Amino acid sequence: MVMAGGAFNFTFELKSDALPSSVQIVIQTAAESAVVDPVATRMITFGSAFERAGVHSIVTSRLADAATEFGAQTVVSVVPASNLVTGSMYSVTIRYADKTANPISQATANDIFYSTCEPAA
Repeated sequence: MVMAGGAFNFTFELKSDALPSSVQIVIQTAAESAVVDPVATRMITFGSAFERAGVHSIVTSRLADAATEFGAQTVVSVVPASNLVTGSMYSVTIRYADKTANPISQATANDIFYSTCEPAA
């Protein structure tokens, strides 16, 4: 998977309503990344607009500004508020706890290459 052109789209589906502030995306720098990202792990915590069952999507190009760009109902926080590094590889995990106290649900995508360059036509 390649996130190119600087912007990336996070789209995911929650099968049931989530507990407040439990919807998170964890972005980890892949060990095999040839380009070093000094930030090993970033965590995006989503707000109430992303806590209902259904499909959710957000498009952003700057993680450092996402919380202020979208507001607390959408993005509560990005920790640390640091942009991804072009040329780095990442794994991305979406996770949440539902309101019925089931175990935390999560899904991970690996080997995601991030680039701010547009792919060649």
